[in-house]
Amino acid sequence: MPSFHASDRSALTKGYELVEKIAVGGTSDVYLAHPPNSDELVVLKISELSSQSEQEILSTLHHPNIVRLLDSFETEEHRCLILERAIGSTLRDLMKPNKPWPVQRAYPVLRAISSALAYLHRNNVLHLDLKPENVLLEERKSTLKLADFGLALSREEAAMPRELKDAMGSLDYAAPEQRFGLPMDERTDVYALAALTYELLTGRIAGRVYTPLSDRSVNLPYAVDALLRAGLARNVEDRPTGILVFQHELNLALQRVLSSMELPDFVI
Repeated sequence: MPSFHASDRSALTKGYELVEKIAVGGTSDVYLAHPPNSDELVVLKISELSSQSEQEILSTLHHPNIVRLLDSFETEEHRCLILERAIGSTLRDLMKPNKPWPVQRAYPVLRAISSALAYLHRNNVLHLDLKPENVLLEERKSTLKLADFGLALSREEAAMPRELKDAMGSLDYAAPEQRFGLPMDERTDVYALAALTYELLTGRIAGRVYTPLSDRSVNLPYAVDALLRAGLARNVEDRPTGILVFQHELNLALQRVLSSMELPDFVI
């Protein structure tokens, strides 16, 4: 975490006025801020100067379900990213333990996340930190934004082994290869998406040992259970080969359930 305080005038470069700290990470602090001569709020993420990958990756991305990088600048000790603000909640804010989401509520959210991840993979980027806290739901616009690219890597970088001390990710959503510093690919994000899907549909964290949906009192087709079991496989070779494959198989598995529902593009 950078040694930064709101009173540090060096952070007010370009006239951004800090309003409120909204998140703290291992190498960054995140604030709401006013841009110069504007009452609009943006997100100002202040990181260590060594953290350049997120800026480089975000500057190349343009997708309706991915948070936009508006600007960036450096101080003597920090790198500052100006990001669009999603007015609403995180997915975590809306999830309650032991309270499964009905399919008609969960499916549009999962579809939007899948669209964002598939776009990243087409552009040679792995997110590597998908979790409910990094999914932003904009109530005003009824849209979803995937955020926090602090761990994101290019496909080539992700394929390189890492020192165990440099292993990364959130334990409940990080695949084994990510937790142990092994080479990663698109299937590492598939694991995280399967973990998030399992949690939405059951109200429970998937855990290290797979528990069938029927044991969670969730009445969904067996094909959904089989897909989630495959997506959460410890062996990367046993998982679906990509996000689009996972999403397609989820569509097929839920076809009977979804056919009787009217689904908007997005539901909060």
